Amino acid sequence: MGRIFSSRKINTRQLWLLVLLAAFHIAVVEARPKVGLALSGGGARAFAHVGVLKVLEENRIPIDFITGTSMGAFIGALYAIGYSVDEIEDIVLKSDWVSIFNDDLSRRKSIFHKKDDHHRYLFDFEIGYSQGEFKFPKGVVSGHRLGLFLQDLTHFMYDERDFSRFPLPFCAYATDLENGNPVPLNHGSLWEALYASMAYPGFVSPIEIDGHQLIDGYFSKNIPIETLRDVGADFVIAVDVSTPMFGKNDTRNLISIAGQSVSILVKRATSEELQSADLVLSPDLGNRSSLDFVSSKETISVGRETAEKYLIQLGELRVDQDAYKEYSTVRTYRKKHAMPVSADQIGIKQNDKINKKFVLTRVQFRPGEPINFKQLRSDLDDIYGWGDFERVEYDIQRDESSLDHLIIRPLEKSWGPNYFRFGIQFDTEAKSTNEVVGLV
Repeated sequence: MGRIFSSRKINTRQLWLLVLLAAFHIAVVEARPKVGLALSGGGARAFAHVGVLKVLEENRIPIDFITGTSMGAFIGALYAIGYSVDEIEDIVLKSDWVSIFNDDLSRRKSIFHKKDDHHRYLFDFEIGYSQGEFKFPKGVVSGHRLGLFLQDLTHFMYDERDFSRFPLPFCAYATDLENGNPVPLNHGSLWEALYASMAYPGFVSPIEIDGHQLIDGYFSKNIPIETLRDVGADFVIAVDVSTPMFGKNDTRNLISIAGQSVSILVKRATSEELQSADLVLSPDLGNRSSLDFVSSKETISVGRETAEKYLIQLGELRVDQDAYKEYSTVRTYRKKHAMPVSADQIGIKQNDKINKKFVLTRVQFRPGEPINFKQLRSDLDDIYGWGDFERVEYDIQRDESSLDHLIIRPLEKSWGPNYFRFGIQFDTEAKSTNEVVGLV
């Protein structure tokens, strides 16, 4: 009897010990600091963020919230909706960024009377004429290709309009063109939020969201840190890839002086924001241009090297293998198990000047069947190729009856209806000079 009682007593003690250990483990897990990651804008320089993410993953450091601006928003959003770091790296390295930021279509996509012009001229620019005055486009690039590129990568999230419900809560930042205020974008259409955050003024046309004309967030909040505090981040990692200030000998022309003027304002605002971060990573990219997409692989490596220098500080955020495996499974689950996207109906968002039949007859669509996004993109390029629209977009919206609608949105040019097109011709065979000519 004594042995039996003693055995039971020992088992009871062991049981209580296990309970206490389990409770301690749960307490440790619950006490894990929530980590926020803020990714700055910087064009191609922002590809260093990919290298930082690689180090975070390799060292089992989970991210709970992400904010970003411009290209930082692009990379942060992909991670937030479930792309693996390797997938993001492939997108960065294999995408034709020059084409993405250039709306010229192949000659096959242009209407017949423009094909010869595109063949003869290296670059062309269009202005409008109406009611006795000239009108200019809102940007050198209308953003048609950029918009479709972003839609291609994010369309599987069409039915989630609340970014706080992403696998990782996410917020992008843009700038209100009217007053210069920062605009947090944490709901609505994800591709539109990313477009707005990346729309560098003068180069890429702005986009209207909720009645506001929005441009690149670089000019108002290039590294959104305080937002992470607001949503509960205990530890904030900020990655700053902002373009450095020019030296005295580098500000000798109009372009460099204008760029320096913008950098001064951005630098001042960014410096104040960075003070509230717990850890700031500043990849040493030197004077590498924000347009240097050729060196993307090297830029990623610099990001990796920078993060590796802070492994002691980052190590405090590390979790065990089981915990990180569970975290990764949850983060990537939706993307890995995304169902083919279909729509029940097709419609067009138009004004009175747009021929609805002209647009809809050029889009191949079958109700209830999976959307062939490659074909849809080709169809929208065909419509855009007629030259009447600034951009041709699409959206997938779910109504109150849970029916999904494929909405085609042709944006009529605001600088029409009459146009002058200017081309720069470079003829290496006949003469070695550039020639500016007008095309009607």
